[in-house]
Amino acid sequence: MLRYSCDCSRIEQSEMSKLEVVLGAHNLTKKDLFQQRIPVQKCIKHPSYKQNEVHHDIMLLKLKNKAKINKFTKNKALPKTNDKLPANQMCSIAGWGFTAPNGPPSNVLREVSLKLQFDIECNYIWRNHFNSQHMICTSSDGKRTFCKGDSGSPLICNNKPQGIAAFANLTDCRKGPQVYTKIGFFLPWIKKVIVQRENMLLSVSLLVLSILPVSGAMKSGIVEGHEVKPHSRPYMVSVQLNKEHKCGGMLIREDYVLTAAHCLNGYKTSEKKQKLEVLLGAHNISRKEPSQRRIEVKKYIKHPSYKEGQHNHSYDIMLLNLKNKAKLTKSVQIITLPKNNKNIPANKDCSIAGWGKTEPCGSASDVLKEVRLKLQFNVECKNIWQMYFDSQRMICTASDGEKGFCQGDSGSPLMCNNKLTGLAVFTYPGNCIKRKYPGVYIKVAYFHPWIQKEINPP
Repeated sequence: MLRYSCDCSRIEQSEMSKLEVVLGAHNLTKKDLFQQRIPVQKCIKHPSYKQNEVHHDIMLLKLKNKAKINKFTKNKALPKTNDKLPANQMCSIAGWGFTAPNGPPSNVLREVSLKLQFDIECNYIWRNHFNSQHMICTSSDGKRTFCKGDSGSPLICNNKPQGIAAFANLTDCRKGPQVYTKIGFFLPWIKKVIVQRENMLLSVSLLVLSILPVSGAMKSGIVEGHEVKPHSRPYMVSVQLNKEHKCGGMLIREDYVLTAAHCLNGYKTSEKKQKLEVLLGAHNISRKEPSQRRIEVKKYIKHPSYKEGQHNHSYDIMLLNLKNKAKLTKSVQIITLPKNNKNIPANKDCSIAGWGKTEPCGSASDVLKEVRLKLQFNVECKNIWQMYFDSQRMICTASDGEKGFCQGDSGSPLMCNNKLTGLAVFTYPGNCIKRKYPGVYIKVAYFHPWIQKEINPP
């Protein structure tokens, strides 16, 4: 269960103007005199790095302008190829990533001390994902680690950057050894690429990707899909926080929307600045369309067995009670809930639509897009996702490495034979279309009794 760093090769040339680094920063939410914001001119990934893989996960960013070296921005000397890195050596890593497996990210730079782990231990746990020749790892005490948002951050040992944070446990970054790309191994490649060392940056931890919104809750847009006929899916809902799309959803009654529970992980009703709404009747969510209706959410009801932060998606389902009833029109309609909780055959053709990311490291879609997928055998889903897949409450769709749902589409409905079947909950983190890793959905029919109980109280 891995995570991966954003592959620069998947960023369109038109989006390169949005890619920047921030230097000399401590608090990313504040602008101070010491910060330098520099556009990235070019991404140079290692020639042996392959998308969907974890080996040779290293990249250089060539900056458009040279960084000004001062008290707050300095070059870091690279290690030697033959530096010894014995197990149990104390090292440290810093970053602005998640402060817990489910977030939120830190505004200020934080650091943690970690011990190097024996290679044999890392190899035993990570198997063919770990290569001691060009990787190192740190042991985990179940409390301290790097997490989502820290990929690319340097692991400092004896005041030298020896590693680049690469991946950790999929569901809980605190569990098991954390793995790093060994910088020393790649020194010949780095020196070959670098012409002027002061205007290169060996770290993606400082990247500010305006094309990649910070969102820890949603692990799931539609990749390799096509734009739907406007309002052909009138039950579709955009769940929004402060008018920013967070998740998909569906209208199941004039006053209720069904979506995924993890969409509101970290959300606090006490925060007056956080306005939770749903957008109905939309095709292009970046525009104001005559068909659109925006309604505030009165309260949200997560399934009582869903536990935030435990990465168990078996009960990842939630109802949103609307403050005002939706007015049904040609563009706003209720979806029929499935009642019969029967087994669904594999290889059935289904489809899912949403406004999420159109590629793993790309930007979200403004218009509603859809993609066709085939249901996967439960035994295959169980074999791959193991304890994270519950065949009683879940179904999954096969991944061919090209198409699927992605970040921003959690809560969107999976339609099979034009009937609601599933609710999107998770995919492979970092690469939502990773080959052989099925996209997973809540089986809506299983939860029909709970839904009816909540929307029709005695």
